[in-house]
Amino acid sequence: MMKKRKGSTLVMALMVFSVLIIFSTFTVSSMVTENKQSIYHQHKTRAYYVARSGAEAVETAIRKLFIDDDPTDREALIANISTTPDKVLEETTQDYKLDVDIWKEDVSSDKINILINSTASANETSESVTKVLPIDVTSGEDELISFGDKPIIALNSASQNLIDKGWVEIVGEEGRSKYPEYVFQYQSYGEAFNNAEGDIKHNIYGNWTISNNATWGSEGRNTVYFIDGDVIIDSKNSNINVLGKVDIYVRGTFNIKQDIHINKDGLSDNLNIYVYNTNNNEYGLEAGRGKKIDFTFYGNFYVNTGVTHLDGHKVDYKGNIISNGDKLYFKTQDNSGQHHVYIGLVYAPNSDMKLDVQGNSAYNYFGYIVGNNIEHAEKLSDKTIFDKNIPGGGVSIPPIYVEGKPVFSINSPGYYK
Repeated sequence: MMKKRKGSTLVMALMVFSVLIIFSTFTVSSMVTENKQSIYHQHKTRAYYVARSGAEAVETAIRKLFIDDDPTDREALIANISTTPDKVLEETTQDYKLDVDIWKEDVSSDKINILINSTASANETSESVTKVLPIDVTSGEDELISFGDKPIIALNSASQNLIDKGWVEIVGEEGRSKYPEYVFQYQSYGEAFNNAEGDIKHNIYGNWTISNNATWGSEGRNTVYFIDGDVIIDSKNSNINVLGKVDIYVRGTFNIKQDIHINKDGLSDNLNIYVYNTNNNEYGLEAGRGKKIDFTFYGNFYVNTGVTHLDGHKVDYKGNIISNGDKLYFKTQDNSGQHHVYIGLVYAPNSDMKLDVQGNSAYNYFGYIVGNNIEHAEKLSDKTIFDKNIPGGGVSIPPIYVEGKPVFSINSPGYYK
């Protein structure tokens, strides 16, 4: 009986000893795990705050641009930020690696979000934060530019063939700010379609090809044409008469391929042609490119994008040329004295401009000229007169409303998402 109790006591002791061993092993294992978890948590915490500091550093740099007085820096920032993430900061140390990307998204017509995503890695842990900076967008005030007794302006530079009449002004990069990029208040094609005022409206869908004599407008009326394509004039020695006042809005391009006389018996103020070139073709307005043609045009051309290329053998032109494009070429070459150029205003501040006006008998008048770089051909006719006192040989130079640039501001602390 005694043996049984001793054996039972031994078994019980072994069981208790085993439980103690298991418990102590669990306790040590738990302590090690907790320690590892603590270290992991420390690494994650460090990664998080490094990521936050990266986002805040980029945010501070952005906000500094909005505190400075020069709005050009803000415009450049908004223009250069992509709609997909771009890396702007990368840093690696022995403790962590940091990457910061920024991008923008359009929220509405008066709101843009700048997003800053910052990711930090430390000891096989990684944390990311995204800061959202709401940017308010308001319209700047439109500016009225009037023309008169002012010189030809070459905004940036000039070639050796610069028109030398003693009143050319080269303003350089700093002075360029006086002449905004947008040369006129230009509605979108859709806005013009909805807002244009006219007694008579014509909608032409697709290309408008003119291959015969034609009449635009109606006597004593204001007629508006909307061309949802290109205008192609492919009619040899034809006449287009303009009655009343005519405004033509062209979604595509305007191409004169053959000899044509447009509004020859009218006034330049009666015809305005707005060329949108919404597909961004290389040429927005062209006449006679690669081919000698004779053409007459009394009116005003507004070209939103693309090259303006007017190349004629005999050119009878009265009116203004206004362009947002980067190149403008005007040529006439005839010795018969039958061409007459009276251009009151050539306003293309972004354009490299070449005036190749030749001929021994004809007088050619140019009024106010603004271009990025202005030159003329070596054989410029000595009968070509660049005269600030005779704008365009009597063609009136209307003032231009320059569209106000958008104004960007930060009025919010932003938020993390």
